[in-house]
Amino acid sequence: MRRPALDGFTIFGHRGAAGSAPENTLAGFDAALGHGARWIELDVQAHPEALIVFHDDRLERRTDGSGALLETPLAALRALDAGDGTAIPTLEEVLDHLRGRAALNIELKGGRAVGERTAAALDAALAGGWRAADLLVSSFDHAALAAFRAALPQVPVAPLFAEDAGPAIATAQRFDTDVVHLARDLATAEMMAALDAAGLRAHVYTVNDPEEAERLRKLGAAGIFTDHPGRFMLHT
Repeated sequence: MRRPALDGFTIFGHRGAAGSAPENTLAGFDAALGHGARWIELDVQAHPEALIVFHDDRLERRTDGSGALLETPLAALRALDAGDGTAIPTLEEVLDHLRGRAALNIELKGGRAVGERTAAALDAALAGGWRAADLLVSSFDHAALAAFRAALPQVPVAPLFAEDAGPAIATAQRFDTDVVHLARDLATAEMMAALDAAGLRAHVYTVNDPEEAERLRKLGAAGIFTDHPGRFMLHT
């Protein structure tokens, strides 16, 4: 079993520091690091021309452009303002920018293709100096996660659950991992106790209130994803 370098109660900067800086941008990732976060969460999509770090299917919410992300030519995407004059980055740019400075939770958005292509990108990153223990790949799409796992088994994975955590233990066993990510509503006392008994490390998203984070920690959560990492670094 491959394990990421997770110690204590882990704070993941959600899409960087999405509450105070443009999400999924180099500036946002730098902001999260400036707040003291070591682990940064980001989203990856398989654009025909590159792996793009972006959450939404469409451009309107996070850029000054419009239309479907995957149908927009890469040059046009790169010309958009993703907030405060920042550009939409590629995964390769992020890996180069953060090598030796951060650990990454990469969420796969899409099916098998994004899993396979991300595996190829991370294989190159490992050859370029990244440690497997500083990478964690997650997805709600367990087929995408399976494709990634088959292509690059040395990098740890974490299945994501949004509506039903009942399969979490069996799914973690299938992926040979001891890390799962859960929505806040799924992090009940009963579920957290069951995950703990199974030897699983559970991280909860998205938590922006330090009191809620403390409640979850007492229930057995091993960490949280937050838009405001600066609120939590003194609480860990």
